[in-house]
Amino acid sequence: MKKSNLGLASLVLTVLGFVFGLSSLTFAVGYDSQYDLFKDGRIDSQDLGILAEKWLLNCSSYDCEGADFDNSNKVDLADFALFANYWLTLELSAFDCDLVEDCRIDWKDLARFAESWLADCSVSDCGGSDLNKNGKVDFLDYSLLAQHWSADPNICLWEFIERQLANTMNELATNPIYSGGYDWPRATGSDGKWQPLAKGEWGHWACGFIPGSLWYLYQKTSDETWRNLAEDRTAQLEHNRYRDYDHESGFVIYRSYGLGYQITGNPDYIPVIMDATTYLLHRYNAAVGCIKSWNAIENPKFEVIIDGMMMLEMVFWASKNGGDPTWYDKAVSHADKTMQNNVRPNGSTWQIVEYNPTTGAVNRKWYKQGINQNTTWSRGQAWGICGFTIAYRETGESRFLETAKKIADYFIDHSPPDHVPYWDFNAPDYPQVPQVRDSSAAAIAASGLLELSTLVSSQQDKEKYYNAACNILDSLSSPAYLAHGTNNMAILLHGCAGGGAESSLMYGDHFFIEALLRRESIPPP
Repeated sequence: MKKSNLGLASLVLTVLGFVFGLSSLTFAVGYDSQYDLFKDGRIDSQDLGILAEKWLLNCSSYDCEGADFDNSNKVDLADFALFANYWLTLELSAFDCDLVEDCRIDWKDLARFAESWLADCSVSDCGGSDLNKNGKVDFLDYSLLAQHWSADPNICLWEFIERQLANTMNELATNPIYSGGYDWPRATGSDGKWQPLAKGEWGHWACGFIPGSLWYLYQKTSDETWRNLAEDRTAQLEHNRYRDYDHESGFVIYRSYGLGYQITGNPDYIPVIMDATTYLLHRYNAAVGCIKSWNAIENPKFEVIIDGMMMLEMVFWASKNGGDPTWYDKAVSHADKTMQNNVRPNGSTWQIVEYNPTTGAVNRKWYKQGINQNTTWSRGQAWGICGFTIAYRETGESRFLETAKKIADYFIDHSPPDHVPYWDFNAPDYPQVPQVRDSSAAAIAASGLLELSTLVSSQQDKEKYYNAACNILDSLSSPAYLAHGTNNMAILLHGCAGGGAESSLMYGDHFFIEALLRRESIPPP
């Protein structure tokens, strides 16, 4: 039966797609002997040779030896299109075509492929170039490489991110160890799996980063699967609208309900954010001018951690979207006090400042997760970059911009050559402590630096902060820090929650995703 003109046009378009990159073709896996013209049990360049020979000979139906696939009594472009369609039946991901594993499909991969092809490699030494697993590197493999070659340079990276998060969500849904309130992991164990962690009725401070990452993937892909997962995970945190355990509702609620509202505009999320802000500001002390970080039950002292700058984003948003106008003033006061007392003159930061709750006087400045009070915990430094950048974005007060720049400059100037800091910037000065990096600090800083690059006025500063962020992201996307090819369930390796103990961290993954999205939305200065 002959194809219709419409069908032939479709086939012509299909073959043109094959010739010019094939990025939109996806087909089911299978073997169809119809296309095995050489009769050797595989579909490869020898079959293409027979097809081309019959085409060039202008064969009639009786001597086409099966090459007239559409039974049109001739071998032509339509037959080649059908053959090309089948040729790409392998469902190879972009990552499979990233032969040098740098999260890009480019000339480096082609060079690896060509090297293997010219060397007439065997299966054991093809360096991954035998993409269709037929025992040799040939034109079929080249076509499969070309299928992803013209795609977004980051498609490989995003595919890996989606794969890791999908595997994580499946693990949380099916593994019984995550049930009963233990399904909000924060870090991986030595086996690379997320470790279940529960902390009372509220959960730990990082609970919001799973739904936050899901929201970001929905924003990136418009895939309703991610939205459904994000909505489900967000709903599980609703009781945290009344969180009075600590100041972390800025992470737990604003990274779930807040991002959900920003991305979908769901009005049902607004009351939850408002309640969370109300309860957060119950912790505000006018004498101190700050929001207290932890409860009296756990800690009777009035302590303010540098992380608290991140909670202000929710407060600023709520004050401008129907909340109490005085909330804005409290957020500004908290930022001012943190600027005065948590930030050193050289731009480095103290992690925690303890105040007298009656007089507001500073009792002491100390550390919890760094080496000591005279060193600089790198993740706290990253929180400072983001927090003061947010404060400037929301207020326009230049003192907050200058503080963000000062903290950012310290971070950049004291990072090692690969731009990923040690867990404490002073760790190399203390040989007796673990010399490990913190990919989470790097990811958080990259996100803040990208936003900062859009707020500074001079071209020099714009380039400085933008390029610093891109340098960090390039390192984190490299095999040195990406979990690709390991048994780790996270996206990033080599995080450090504190004290030099290394693991992958849920919040590192979250801010890595945020930073990648920001880089895509911000044109180079």
